[in-house]
Amino acid sequence: MRHLIRVGALLAILIVAAPASAAIDYRTTYECDPTDSLYTACAEINNEIQTWIAPGRLGKTQPLVVAAAQQTNGTFVVQRSIAAGDRGAALTGFRAGADGAVIYSYRQMAGAQNFQALIGFRLSSGAWPEGCIISSYLDCEMGPQLEWGRDSKHEYTITSRPFEVRILNGMQQDLKRVDGPYWSNALWNPAIDSAARIAPSGTGTVGSLRSVVKDSAYAAVYKFQRSETDTRFNGDSVLISVRANSDGTHTGKCTPIFPPSGARFTCSVAFSGSGTGHLTATVRVQTA
Repeated sequence: MRHLIRVGALLAILIVAAPASAAIDYRTTYECDPTDSLYTACAEINNEIQTWIAPGRLGKTQPLVVAAAQQTNGTFVVQRSIAAGDRGAALTGFRAGADGAVIYSYRQMAGAQNFQALIGFRLSSGAWPEGCIISSYLDCEMGPQLEWGRDSKHEYTITSRPFEVRILNGMQQDLKRVDGPYWSNALWNPAIDSAARIAPSGTGTVGSLRSVVKDSAYAAVYKFQRSETDTRFNGDSVLISVRANSDGTHTGKCTPIFPPSGARFTCSVAFSGSGTGHLTATVRVQTA
């Protein structure tokens, strides 16, 4: 069950950064406790975010940390940090109509770049609808109701959408990237880019986390490096453009550029994986 709210100006209005206080109790660890007299709504939160840790290799390495929280008319308990691959919880309660909203942040430092993505959810026993608050590069899935009566309990799973471009050079000359890479609505880590120069019969990969709320795209231009022994493809280029849409659909195009009288080669794009999970675009450059 996916109750999804996309955040824009609403986020700034409903959720404000809140320091630790008596009203918001930040914990190192926390579990939903149905015997707690304060319990009116609770969320179990699974941190299943995957990030690129090496060319072509994903891992769960980053914690989720509370970035902002707000509660009304009651008590709010929040686990401050949820480790990679782990589970935490948040609770709102004490009075009828007690509501709460919390935003968790994923942040990764990569050289001079600071990657940050936000995900949120609402806890409600009153006016606010329960559900995921989707923002930027993290996805959220809310499970079915787990408690009934005065209590409300849901399991939330937080994930990412890894996007990988694999370029297979089936030619006998190096392919060198001469323009790009250009990423749109994607968190790209240059440390895991092995596609700047691709050897003959070699493979280069580059990856990002793509947006959940916007269409993400990648583009680059490659040029064949000059050969003294086989001059057929000297000066030829390859234009690559792929797109992964927020609704899970995708498109790709690879265009060979050569003189009308030059030797022919082909370039194709094929997709594999999940449109809402780990998606791979495989680009093949080879002789006709």
